[in-house]
Amino acid sequence: MKKLIAILVMLALATGAAFAQISGDLNMGVSLLHGYAEGNDTDIKMGGNGAGFGHENGSKWSITFGEGKGIGRVVYRLHDASFWGWFQWSPIEQLRIRFGWDRDGYWGAAQISGWGFTGIAKDLITARMYNGGFYMRTFQGLDEATFYPGIGDGNRQALGISILPVDGLQINLAIPSLNQSKEISLQLADFHANIVYNIEDVGTARLSFVGRGGLGKDQEKVSTPGQVYGSFYLTAIDALRLDLGVMFVLPWKNTADQDSGGRLSAGLGLTTSSGPFSLKVRAGALIGGKSAGADLDTIIAVGVLPSYKFSAFTFYFHAGLGMMMPKEGDNVVEWFISPYLQVPTGGFNFWVGLLIEKERKGNGPNYNENIVWGIPIGFNVSY
Repeated sequence: MKKLIAILVMLALATGAAFAQISGDLNMGVSLLHGYAEGNDTDIKMGGNGAGFGHENGSKWSITFGEGKGIGRVVYRLHDASFWGWFQWSPIEQLRIRFGWDRDGYWGAAQISGWGFTGIAKDLITARMYNGGFYMRTFQGLDEATFYPGIGDGNRQALGISILPVDGLQINLAIPSLNQSKEISLQLADFHANIVYNIEDVGTARLSFVGRGGLGKDQEKVSTPGQVYGSFYLTAIDALRLDLGVMFVLPWKNTADQDSGGRLSAGLGLTTSSGPFSLKVRAGALIGGKSAGADLDTIIAVGVLPSYKFSAFTFYFHAGLGMMMPKEGDNVVEWFISPYLQVPTGGFNFWVGLLIEKERKGNGPNYNENIVWGIPIGFNVSY
């Protein structure tokens, strides 16, 4: 990892000197106050990052460098002292070669319902739930999202190749987890394949496959050969953007003759605006499927984000509601509300908000429900 960062820093300096094109940003968020209420038990704390209190604030500093055939990015995350970065080279217009680790992901298909739903506020002050279709704290442990998440946080270094044979068509192939102690057949079994086709003035169709180990030899503990994603991002209607997606986990039988996979999820993202008012909506549903022979719970969740831009600031009201419906036992309901303000001053933005969330701790019949809250503040500046 250190060698990768050293190479990327050298590329940043060399490319930056050659093209004189360097930009970046600095983001930082903390909890002014945070606490929880669980029955008669309450707690209030000041400062810190709010971890475990409904929001985990983060901070990072990044440099984007280069232009033309060579571009890249190096990021330092202040809150966990981690480095990551990538470099992309385009020897010809129809070919892109990319190497590195991009925790922000690339090739992802969640145009509305992913990170862009709340944007930078997600890293600073508002609820972080955004997993491409499921937005509540209990549910975000799901590995599968509704929309293809791209090559991102969990894959570390990856080699990606993009081919652009004709206008509007892009074919992507990536092999993640390179240079680790893992035999080549298992690395290849985790490959990502992604096809993107843009229909001018109509929208963009995406079809993706993510290998999950089942195609490798001698795999005894894998849960599926892979996941298939399909989505369409509609742009043909003025003042409206609509994203529809589905995901299917391919079925698999392990060595203990237990069925897994067969999981289906569907989701949507919508954004519309009129003058200073805008509205975003995202929703997801996980239906059926098995894991090691056991039936999976049905999950539905919806999030909304209306906003209004005043002359001096923009007001947002982020809120979400989710329900888990198990095969046996009571339904589990969670919710959060997260109003916040963005106050811009030139290239500097100040953020302040309030987060109140009902969450569940524990599984099965023995669990506790509590209310967590926080008053987060943050800023970001671009250069």
